[in-house]
Amino acid sequence: MSVLTYRNLGDMPNCLWCGAPHPVHVTWSNLLYEKEKPLLCEECSNQLEKMEGRLCHLCGRSLETLDEKYISNNDRCHDCTRWETSTHWSGLLDKNRSLYHYNDFLQEIIGRYKFRGDAILSSLFLRRLNDYYHQEFSGYHIVPIPLSKERLTERGFNQAELLATSITPDQPPLRFLLQKSFFTKLFSSLKGNSQVLYLPDLLTRTRHETKQSKRSRVERMPHPHQTGSSPFAILHPELFSIKDKQFLLIDDIYTTGSTVRKAAKILKEHGAASVSSLTIARG
Repeated sequence: MSVLTYRNLGDMPNCLWCGAPHPVHVTWSNLLYEKEKPLLCEECSNQLEKMEGRLCHLCGRSLETLDEKYISNNDRCHDCTRWETSTHWSGLLDKNRSLYHYNDFLQEIIGRYKFRGDAILSSLFLRRLNDYYHQEFSGYHIVPIPLSKERLTERGFNQAELLATSITPDQPPLRFLLQKSFFTKLFSSLKGNSQVLYLPDLLTRTRHETKQSKRSRVERMPHPHQTGSSPFAILHPELFSIKDKQFLLIDDIYTTGSTVRKAAKILKEHGAASVSSLTIARG
């Protein structure tokens, strides 16, 4: 069979970003076995730069173009060295992994998704987030980074929560805002069970802060010995035992690691065995 396109079949998709129609090659294989149609045209897809090659083993930052003087032990970036030499911040985040470099193209996509409410753009990342989870973090309980009430009202949705739903698409989120008796019974039945839980209400924001995008890199990075209070808290610690469990934080961008480490600190203080993070972009 010669290679056809969806144009021949009268079913050619449009790029979700630029809107241009784009042909998709069809073979006997994907005619017989239904496959997902690509959401981006080839030109747009090629502008997404995957995080590959030599990476910092802690935060997933690319070390390919980083000056060797900012690399420790051949596998750790300068930011992570600062975090891990701090008596207050070391050992909180086991690792971060990100899908793509935060280049100009991805910055524009995330800006439209997060700040202009174009929630459908989350679908661009769901497949890779799901694949990455099962490759790197299988079995971890899933916790999206929460927004403050003010930020949630401003945006209308939590971008991290929408991304997190892709990892357990067949499992509804467990909302702690339901009756306590329900959760006491539920978690009792799950004791010793390895079932992955999607917990969008496990963490809550205790205060509203300036947008990270409005802060400089220096302002985001705390002094190695700076403590300060965390903007996060466990919403209902009596409903779910965090002790000895593994958690994966979901967010859109990892820049300095300040946000995910502050969230990880609360989980570790409540006995979490491991806390890692997964994001769309590495800034």
